[in-house]
Amino acid sequence: MAFLLAHHGRKQLATYTKALERARDRRTEKRIHALRVSMKQLRTLLRLAKATDAVTKAPTAAVGRLMTLFKAAGGLREAQVSTRIVAGFEKLDPSDGTVYLAHLKKRRAKAAKALQRALLDMRTRDARKLGKYFASVSNDRTHTQERRSARLYVDREIRRALRLVRDGAPGEALHQVRKHLKNSWHTLRVLNDVDKLTRRQGALLQRLGTVQESLGSWHDLQVVHDDLAALAHQDEVAVLRKAIGVKLRSQRAGLMRELKQVLEV
Repeated sequence: MAFLLAHHGRKQLATYTKALERARDRRTEKRIHALRVSMKQLRTLLRLAKATDAVTKAPTAAVGRLMTLFKAAGGLREAQVSTRIVAGFEKLDPSDGTVYLAHLKKRRAKAAKALQRALLDMRTRDARKLGKYFASVSNDRTHTQERRSARLYVDREIRRALRLVRDGAPGEALHQVRKHLKNSWHTLRVLNDVDKLTRRQGALLQRLGTVQESLGSWHDLQVVHDDLAALAHQDEVAVLRKAIGVKLRSQRAGLMRELKQVLEV
């Protein structure tokens, strides 16, 4: 019976197709953001479909083009956000960010070209193929089976995130925590859109929603910090890197406390 993946797949593919057309027509920051959000939902559905049915394969070329576009849009988004972070950084002489802002300007131009190429490479038939894939996974399962698969997927992702948080989430591990929680959050939102959540699921959805902003803010700072560390002339960005590092460590400490409160329930 067509239920979760088939129903939400049709709905999300329609949203994605519209966002894609708007982005092709005019690549404003708002339209690119809308396109990226729609693709995040599709990525969630692809992960959920794979967790539900590991045998049925997604259309490789269509998924490949989708991920290329997602990465290109993400590259432009990161450059735009990084520019705003540095330009609006408090208690920092604007001249300290001059070199990095010039670097970001070049990154934005390069990312915009990559995005344009990815947009031109998209195929109309890709959405149809993805829709058929979601339907094929959904049609072989009952409502109860799909709900159970989604619940098990959410539980698995939460366990993985909790394990990393309990270990202190050193280095790149915190980024993995973010991915696991996003997977759980988006999957619960998909479930909530087509079915009534249990009390436990509803509470978890709310808790995960509250931590998304903190995770996003931390990630944006981490992107800037990593980018600064990769620049060739470290002496020219030393002041900015130190300032970003101080703020990043402070945000990380607060985020870890928040994650423990969210997950240790």
